[in-house]
Amino acid sequence: CDWSSDVCSSDLAHLRNILDHSPTPIYFKDTKAKFILVNSQYEKNYGVKFEDIKGKTSLEIFPGEQGKQFYDRDMAVLKGQETITREELIDGKTYVTSTFPILADDGTLIGLGCVETDITDRKKTEKILRHSQKMEAVGQLTGGVAHDFNKLLAVITGNLELTAKANGLEDKTKERLLFALKAAKKGANLI
Repeated sequence: CDWSSDVCSSDLAHLRNILDHSPTPIYFKDTKAKFILVNSQYEKNYGVKFEDIKGKTSLEIFPGEQGKQFYDRDMAVLKGQETITREELIDGKTYVTSTFPILADDGTLIGLGCVETDITDRKKTEKILRHSQKMEAVGQLTGGVAHDFNKLLAVITGNLELTAKANGLEDKTKERLLFALKAAKKGANLI
């Protein structure tokens, strides 16, 4: 069916009813990348009404670079007739957008569609998880180093204690050994 014909109006009304229950923004455009249908979640996310954007391209609706980004993506799908899926930052949120060509039964390109999935919370959770994993790795590394260092200090402390007990040491030498022993024990307690 031709997207602009009235023959499809009942089908489009039924499709719109289904789409409006979707929790994710969805839209359809014609072969000139002009809006022919958006769902209520799209209207909510972008603060637009379908009546105000019907028949317009993203360049006519969205300011500057954002409109150009959307329009260029739409045109690439229409030109290459292949789905483009990518992660995009839109109004401070991260979305995975899947923009796909819509073909008639005979294979003729009749438009494009797009589904946008908000993955902002998932990205934040992944970031927290990565940070947690890094902290765990640092903790394990630090724990391993502390354990190995304690073993070294135990050897040093033991040898200093044995040496300090030896007969015939000058008082100055014995004082230095006890000072070193005290420092080694302080190091072990610190770790």
